[in-house]
Amino acid sequence: MRPKDVLRNSAVEKPVAEEWQSKPAELERVARFTALLEASEYRFDEVERLRQQGKRGLAVQALSKFSEEEIDGLSSRSSTRPSGRNA
Repeated sequence: MRPKDVLRNSAVEKPVAEEWQSKPAELERVARFTALLEASEYRFDEVERLRQQGKRGLAVQALSKFSEEEIDGLSSRSSTRPSGRNA
């Protein structure tokens, strides 16, 4: 079992899940962060696959594109965050 699967399984255990039900904002934040990590993992796996195939130029282009999208996404997310909130 992969480490992220162990983490996911432990996160949904019943006692812990019941605790999270009373904290919907935190649960949503964790869900968004998990989705971000999984998307990033997929993207970097793709970059590594290209690199291993000897397509270094394509790998660099893909990594640059992914990085720009993340920076743009972070900028737009921080500009829409309600004032007075720290993340």
